[in-house]
Amino acid sequence: MNDAEPPQPTLTGDEFFPVPETPAPAPPPPPEDGAALLDEVPYIRRNHAARCNERVSTFCMVAAAGIGDWAPDTLEDRAIIVSMRRRGPGESVAPLRRRDLPALHQLRERLHQWARAHLDELRAAVPEMPVQDRDADVWEPLVALADAAGGHWPETARAACIRLTSHTSAEAEATARERILEDVREVFGDDGQLYTSTILERLHALEEAPWCDWYGHLLRPRDLAGLLRPYGIRPKKLREGGTGEPLKGYTRKSFADAWSRYCPPSLSPGEQGEHEEHGAAS
Repeated sequence: MNDAEPPQPTLTGDEFFPVPETPAPAPPPPPEDGAALLDEVPYIRRNHAARCNERVSTFCMVAAAGIGDWAPDTLEDRAIIVSMRRRGPGESVAPLRRRDLPALHQLRERLHQWARAHLDELRAAVPEMPVQDRDADVWEPLVALADAAGGHWPETARAACIRLTSHTSAEAEATARERILEDVREVFGDDGQLYTSTILERLHALEEAPWCDWYGHLLRPRDLAGLLRPYGIRPKKLREGGTGEPLKGYTRKSFADAWSRYCPPSLSPGEQGEHEEHGAAS
């Protein structure tokens, strides 16, 4: 890792993409992709490396854009993730042209001058954080900047912090785990066992479900396995419909205990009407 001594640069990258995994039993290649490079960049200023018996800083800011699920968990865990969506019909964006750069350069210089003028204040700042642990470590500099800027920025920054980190909260994860049980029960229908690919295809087709935009991508086999693991539900090799090639999937029987504990029984239309009439009478 080369040093990043002052003037410290900002490392930028665009169009990172996932590197396909090497199929077993061949050993995986050395981590030479862009995500592996970023994973080596320290996210705290106190990191140093040795150079000719001299300690030098290896800290620098990083801004990266990627395609699909390109970033490893160790990188996402210490980053601010801004998910983007493909532009839809009727939506428009303003193009960025070279003629726009002078105004952006002026804005950059104004921000730099303001930050230098408030540097002592920012270094001593201990902002009140709306999140904890690693999320607080990552967001604290931006919240401190917002507090120093004043106006609506303190409230806006904290609202953005909560919004962009909410996907990591235990409450959101617990809600998703309960939702996945109900939705898997729905997509199973009367089938006894299904391939993972079939379950995912059906989950993606559910309206108003989060599985089409799960952390910025479609719910994948490993995501499904992670949500079901706390219930002791794991995929296994099976033949969907009793025939065909054995592939990884899930059986209805493996969900029985979790469904009985966490999901209310589904009612037929007739049973639903009787239930509503009984509730109105009571």
